[in-house]
Amino acid sequence: MAGRGGRGGGRGRGRGRGRGSGRGGPAVVNREPRVAGTKIDSGLPRAADSAIPDRLKACLTGWKEVPMSKTMYELVTEEEFKEAYMSASYINTSSNAVASVERHLNQSGREINTTNIITSLVSDATFLNLSNHTSEALVKRGLRRTNPIEMQTFLATKLLRSRFRMSTKMAWTTVLSSIAKANGFELMDMSRYNNILTCIRGYGISNRSGDNGTDVWIQRKNMLRNLNPIEVQMFNTSANLLFNKKDGRIVVDDELVSSRAKDVETKTISDKKAGNEGTIADQVSDSNVGFLLGSRLRVSGEPQKDNVSKLMKTLPIITQRSDCPGIGFDRGYTKEVEVVRPPIDQYEVIAICNTASRSPFVFKEDADEVEKSWRDKKHFQILDEEGKPIKETFVDDSGKTKVRNKLDAEKVMMCKEIFTPWILDDNSMLGSSVRIATKDVVNEDGKKVSLSAFAIHDIYDKKTETKHLNFLATGTSTRKFHHVWVASDKNVTVTSNHLFSDKKPCPLRQRVEQKLRANGIIPQTIHQRCMDWFALKGMMVTGTMGGIAYSAGKKIVQHQDGLSQETIDFDDDTHDEMLSDLLDKCIESWFGRGRKTTDAMEQGTKNEEPTLEHFSQLENVKAVFEVGLLKWNSEGNVGVSPDGVAIVKVPDGSCNDDEIACVEMKTRSKENTIAKAEEAVERAKQNSIDGDGKVVVCEYDDDVFKICVPAENRKQVIHQAVVTGLSLGVFITAKVEEVADDEPGQGSIVQIVFVRMSDEVKEEYEDTMLLVANQLTDWLLKPAAIARGYLEDEDFPRWVKEDAKEIIKSHFKLWSAFYRRVNETGPLNENETGTLNENKTGPLSPVGMVNHGSNFQYNKTKWGVDKGTEKFLKISGDDKLSFEAKYVLRLFYGVVGNAWHVELGRTLVMPFVKKYKDKNDGKLPSIESIRKKCESLTLHDYVFEASIKWLQQLERDRHGDIRAFFGIAPGVATPPRIRASRTASRTASLNAMDDNVRSMLMERRQKDWPVTRDRVKRFHKEQILRKIRLHVSVGFQHQIMKTSLSRTCSLCYSSHDAQKKVTTKCSICEVTLCTIPRPPSNTSCWEAWHSTVNLAAEGKTRADALAAQRQEERESDQAGFQARSARARNARRSRDELMAASAAADNGVDSAAENNVSAVDATVDGSTGEGSVVSAVAVTAAAAHGNNDNANVVTGGSNNNVSEESGIEDRVASLAIQNNIIAENESSRSASSSPRRKRSRKFFGALLGRR
Repeated sequence: MAGRGGRGGGRGRGRGRGRGSGRGGPAVVNREPRVAGTKIDSGLPRAADSAIPDRLKACLTGWKEVPMSKTMYELVTEEEFKEAYMSASYINTSSNAVASVERHLNQSGREINTTNIITSLVSDATFLNLSNHTSEALVKRGLRRTNPIEMQTFLATKLLRSRFRMSTKMAWTTVLSSIAKANGFELMDMSRYNNILTCIRGYGISNRSGDNGTDVWIQRKNMLRNLNPIEVQMFNTSANLLFNKKDGRIVVDDELVSSRAKDVETKTISDKKAGNEGTIADQVSDSNVGFLLGSRLRVSGEPQKDNVSKLMKTLPIITQRSDCPGIGFDRGYTKEVEVVRPPIDQYEVIAICNTASRSPFVFKEDADEVEKSWRDKKHFQILDEEGKPIKETFVDDSGKTKVRNKLDAEKVMMCKEIFTPWILDDNSMLGSSVRIATKDVVNEDGKKVSLSAFAIHDIYDKKTETKHLNFLATGTSTRKFHHVWVASDKNVTVTSNHLFSDKKPCPLRQRVEQKLRANGIIPQTIHQRCMDWFALKGMMVTGTMGGIAYSAGKKIVQHQDGLSQETIDFDDDTHDEMLSDLLDKCIESWFGRGRKTTDAMEQGTKNEEPTLEHFSQLENVKAVFEVGLLKWNSEGNVGVSPDGVAIVKVPDGSCNDDEIACVEMKTRSKENTIAKAEEAVERAKQNSIDGDGKVVVCEYDDDVFKICVPAENRKQVIHQAVVTGLSLGVFITAKVEEVADDEPGQGSIVQIVFVRMSDEVKEEYEDTMLLVANQLTDWLLKPAAIARGYLEDEDFPRWVKEDAKEIIKSHFKLWSAFYRRVNETGPLNENETGTLNENKTGPLSPVGMVNHGSNFQYNKTKWGVDKGTEKFLKISGDDKLSFEAKYVLRLFYGVVGNAWHVELGRTLVMPFVKKYKDKNDGKLPSIESIRKKCESLTLHDYVFEASIKWLQQLERDRHGDIRAFFGIAPGVATPPRIRASRTASRTASLNAMDDNVRSMLMERRQKDWPVTRDRVKRFHKEQILRKIRLHVSVGFQHQIMKTSLSRTCSLCYSSHDAQKKVTTKCSICEVTLCTIPRPPSNTSCWEAWHSTVNLAAEGKTRADALAAQRQEERESDQAGFQARSARARNARRSRDELMAASAAADNGVDSAAENNVSAVDATVDGSTGEGSVVSAVAVTAAAAHGNNDNANVVTGGSNNNVSEESGIEDRVASLAIQNNIIAENESSRSASSSPRRKRSRKFFGALLGRR
């Protein structure tokens, strides 16, 4: 490096003194390639060097930018990119996994089946450790220990249990018990299952607290690292067997392990997973198939890079020099010093960069922020004589004048020279592009590593006008597609109603397409407002710009009186300035994103489809078709995008034949524009078809046309007619009606205008418009420029401004790639026979996104961990567990997902690949076709079937132990060929039975289904129904379904008085059944229905039991009712006695009338206290009947009656308390009865014991 002499410049950090000026020498940019460490020295004076962040000095570490200005871009579809760069790796990964697992099982002498694949990937050592750690927790609760076999049984049961979203108790009683019985295995005890579930542990109690001599409380976050041994052990076999070391692709990313525990390390990302925050686990996963190869929790005090480095060391070492797997990293892992360090240097890395990644490319806002900070640093300030910074005024973005420190321009320029060439332009008008830099470095082990940096300018992000993505890559594979851009399909539906689509056309569509092609139309896109439409519409004069070009052409024709348009001199400076201004308008129309989409524009876009639908239903409209971008073949720089193309019959009767017309539609959503449209309807009534002004037929540019079509839309109508060669246009005006706030606006047609255009009018527009349009854009369509894929300065006319050159150059490269693809090579479209039409010129499928090859590969690489999370959510249940139990089970679920992928590869992928290669001369199938093939075995079905097979094998193993106890040698295994034959025979037999029952069910459903009457009798007697009811297998499962209404249980129904209302029914039999176990068998009707042969007897038993239960309940209710009634009668009687005694006391009656004595003589005859009470009541009653004049005291007995008068008073007083009990009932008696008769009824009722 060059030293700097003189004095006053400060130290150069061992590189000599600075120059005498004190500002140091120029920066040395071209340096030897080296790894960008934590500190980068620019060679500037210390004050200047410290003012530049290292992220802006990364370009000094030997990066060299690859010239891309003269590189032709290539556009490929997503499927083509995968086929060229990813399919082989995908198939090799699946093939390697299947071969490794099968070899591993054969070497261990185990049969290759679903269960052994799972258990081999988990490993016996893992089951042993899990059972030991869990046993410690069980013993601590006073429960018996578990063992590896029971742990396997638990995990298999957990998988089976996870298939049913219901409570554990309901799952055990209604579903799992039936499955166990049908498949011949013993179901685990539910209480034991729950105990093991809550006691799952990943490490021993000795590592927790209290066992090291100090009984202290330890936070859970300080113990998370103890889970690392089980993490490594759980995925050790998967990493060794499933990792494709040759050309596989893996990804490292973080994953949130949700937990609500307060003492677990958390990463606050509530916006991502609200309410389920928890610790972070770094995971490594295969990106091709989706194998999860490792997981490691991140704990406090350990840097993220160290955690990832230790995680990577769990993968097998790559020993073959020819092996070159790929790996992808997220922003948090991307640093240059990390991606070249062992063991990452064994991989080809693709990683998205952050500010610490040391990418040589610099964001402009970052550079501006650094330069702004220099104003506060003394080194860059200009000082006055007193040593104070000199100020200067400036105008900020808001227009206000402010003061700031003045900078030394020379010092600023010296520092900016370092990174200015690497600043990424943030001009939103620029097109999609990529900048690439490379360097080769030597890492700490002396290994040479090739580094590449990609800076991608993306203009197709809807959320922002422009953005840059920086990627860092190692190896040479990414350099193969540095010029490749990938077009991904848009999520829209293309129907046969879209012109020029690959869908089978109807005769009317064929007529329209033939007419347009005959008129010189070449379709560019199928759809509108998709990425290919936006890209190809650039460089083309469409409707709006055609009108502007026509207006400019008019001025040229009329420039001088007497001159024809052929004699106009385009070399005139005035014309150059005019063309330059018009090109600026074109550029704004083609590439401008500054104009935001308004609500009115969105309403108009949403209203197009329903408006076209309403228009198509009119009587004189035969058909309306959707259309994309159309190019005029004779004038390739002119195009049009009508809102539709219709076959109509003009309603004025001027022509009896149908005509083809372009449809232009405008939706008015503002009050003033709606008012203008309605005013046009009023003014056109006299010239309308029906006199209401809604349907009008006119000639282009006549008075009616000018009334109905606004000036800003008139040129669009004739432009469409000129380009398409049609003589009829339809202009539709619609409006958005007022609706409720919570509903979207509905459009309605205000006016339909049929516009006829003569050949003279079209010719005049064409000549005048092309006069300018050809000069404006013809030079863009030079075949040589399109063929080489980029523009040179010589291709531009002299009147094009420099900034316009830069913008057009940036867009031309990708535009020309689209243009070549559509107009030369064309897409690979699937025709009606299912084969591919190669080299067929035509539009692409609607494009939704365009990504650079490196960005696309990174996105597909990143998919691995996300897919693992998706699988976990599909496998896991909804149990509320501790963080540790949840995490351990999550690790196990990851291995189950791996086993599923192995099963897919073994049974579906590899047979399909072999068959495809044999049929297509060794060509590999596409990834999408493979994944479509894999849809036949979903993860849900696999987990269900695998768990049952696992439990069946465990049951057979237990029986094998019993055979060994009786002297049968367990080591003598059945020969593999015989065992495979028996397994195949059993499987074939079950499949045949399933198919037979399904055919019975389908046949039955065609006539009498569902069974609505005599269900028990018919499902018992009819043979087909009995087979459907009793057949249960892995492939034929009776599921519990919820009904919206409650119905009577079909099995235990006895009568209207003895029935059970339920909301559950069988998905196969379609009969309602209760799922709660009931006596006498303590099983549910659901279980009995699908397991009892004699259903009629079982139904009668259950009905009788339910009837007896209901009868017992009724008798109990009746006894209770009678007891309540007796208490009520006693209360009324006491109350009546009280009222009678009270009435007698009020009237002063001392004795009953003689004529009433005989009536009550027998009743009051006695000497007991009770008789005295009744006598007193009788006297009271006699007086109440008006016999006071002749009344005598009734003594009719012994003198005890008189002596107990005080007792009577006590009795009457106690009855007053009971009077309140029935006061409300008595108050409702009939008011029409006389008081005397009412008192009489109460009296005799009390005497006779009734009301």
